[in-house]
Amino acid sequence: PKVGIPFRKVGKWVFATDHTDDRWPEMKEQSAEGTEFETKYLESLKEKCNKLHIPTRWVSKEEIMQKEPFLRASVALESPETGIIDSHGLMDFLSHQIDSLGGQQATRTTLIDSEPTSAGFRLTLAPSDQLNDTIIVESRAVVNSAGLMADRVARLLMGSRSPYKLYHAK
Repeated sequence: PKVGIPFRKVGKWVFATDHTDDRWPEMKEQSAEGTEFETKYLESLKEKCNKLHIPTRWVSKEEIMQKEPFLRASVALESPETGIIDSHGLMDFLSHQIDSLGGQQATRTTLIDSEPTSAGFRLTLAPSDQLNDTIIVESRAVVNSAGLMADRVARLLMGSRSPYKLYHAK
């Protein structure tokens, strides 16, 4: 249902870098294995999108060169339904939903430790500016919205089973 959160569909391309393209000799030193790895990743991404009924299509190298001549890509996966959402509007909406359903939020709080229980989680929390002042709460569910610390929070919640690892880039 529509809830009034501003958004705009812009679409996007996810592409495999062409490490063998003659137009960029500096890329030649990187192996063609990189292109193969990236292409396999795109194939698995397309499969995942298909399972979730997210429309995607393959973009040929010819179309890539026609539309984006400076892009060093061997193939691209286009997701035409991808868009930009007002993240603050979304967070406000979710916050109001949590409150209206009797949930509680712990903002500006650091997760110190987590222990699984039969009913969910036992969490050790502290205000981000007073880490020695901890409290323990129990919860059936936890929403990880820790931003750049999300992988750390996932490891605290899931232990070694956490598949998340952030790769920061400029």
